[in-house]
Amino acid sequence: MEALLTKLRAYSRQLELEDNIPYWESQIPELQSRLRELEQNRRQKQIDLDWMEEPNLFQRLFGRFEDKKEKLTKQLQEIRAAHTAVCWELESLEKKITEGKRELEALAGSRGAYEAAKAEMLFSPAQESCLMMEELSAFAPVALETAWRALEALEAARPWMQKDALTTRVGEDNRKMECLYNAQAYTRRLRQILSVLPEGTANVGSSFEDLYAYICGVTSEFKQLDRLNSAIEQVRTVRNQLKLLLVE
Repeated sequence: MEALLTKLRAYSRQLELEDNIPYWESQIPELQSRLRELEQNRRQKQIDLDWMEEPNLFQRLFGRFEDKKEKLTKQLQEIRAAHTAVCWELESLEKKITEGKRELEALAGSRGAYEAAKAEMLFSPAQESCLMMEELSAFAPVALETAWRALEALEAARPWMQKDALTTRVGEDNRKMECLYNAQAYTRRLRQILSVLPEGTANVGSSFEDLYAYICGVTSEFKQLDRLNSAIEQVRTVRNQLKLLLVE
């Protein structure tokens, strides 16, 4: 039984990494953008401070020269600290992605190994009950995390959906579709993970439509807002069902 549980944990870890790695990768562009912005601000503050290092008559007449210089110096220090923090965060995230991909490669075939080992075993009623709880503990947290991400993507699309098509700029429309595409990916993934939950644990997702196809229909703005809200409520229902499973 212990060997089977080891294979179960490997399979669960594979599912977790398959979800996490794309999510981590999606955070890289935002961190890189923050770094560029901080670097630009740092350069500008440094130029302003260098200019103040050589005070002239005009600057002295400006008044409160030392106060402005002190304030600028403090701002520059804060920007440098923020830049260092984002650099560290980006480096850590890239390292985590690299290590995660390496681990995921090593876990390839974990599902097949677990299912084959499970099919070969003969279980007593007590063992079946124990395995059901182990599967629930292994798969439900992964499904719950995916549900949170799907809900996050759907809710991020709502502000763009609330705008009339005539007033939506190209960049805003692209942002809306980016959120919807992310939601499609997460909800499709959620369906896959729900399918491996042990039978009899709960009727999770019984009213959960094929949101991948459902969300594909949410392509226009204001008139489709009700459709988007319905999708959000469905994902919330599944999320709450999963939370109850974990509490139990």
